[in-house]
Amino acid sequence: MNSSSDILETNLTALAVTETELARRLRETTPASLEWSESRAGPLTASIDNAGKRISLASRFDPLAEADKTLANVDLAKHAGIVCLGFGLGYHVAKLVEQVDHECLVVVFEPDLAILRAVLERIDHSHWLGRPWVIFADNEMNRGELLRRFEKQAATLTQGTVLVPHVPSRQMHPERVNEFARMVSEAISFCRTSVATALVNA
Repeated sequence: MNSSSDILETNLTALAVTETELARRLRETTPASLEWSESRAGPLTASIDNAGKRISLASRFDPLAEADKTLANVDLAKHAGIVCLGFGLGYHVAKLVEQVDHECLVVVFEPDLAILRAVLERIDHSHWLGRPWVIFADNEMNRGELLRRFEKQAATLTQGTVLVPHVPSRQMHPERVNEFARMVSEAISFCRTSVATALVNA
């Protein structure tokens, strides 16, 4: 079995292809203390103490089935932009990225770098990290940077966007999650205006 340092290095090397600064910040982050175990279905699950309350980051029974439920409102025939508000253990994000291609844009927001660092030490996500149509954001992402990243795919985002909340992330960091959701909505509105203006002036 690969060590946690090997898994982390594999993940960060893949992530750095598109998110160099985020990968650097993760290297400098102390991992959160997660309690890991095998779920009844097999895949790893984990929980964390949050102000004296134990919160599961994924189902203790079947994390992959839970991932499918998390993505239930995503319709790839309607939604070209999918915004995941919270990463958790990343099972729902991995399933989503496997289903989409470069014609879509997936935005992943994780407000807690310590949790993300701990997860990337244990679960190999390198098969999808670093794909050019995936934007991975943390609290350092501001509106200007988000707009810059959206610019090349502005037309794609106007075709339909859906927000996919990760419930435990929202429980632990409601203000950060809500603030990022607002920032995304504002950026998409700006993209719609820019595309409409370009069509009028064409």
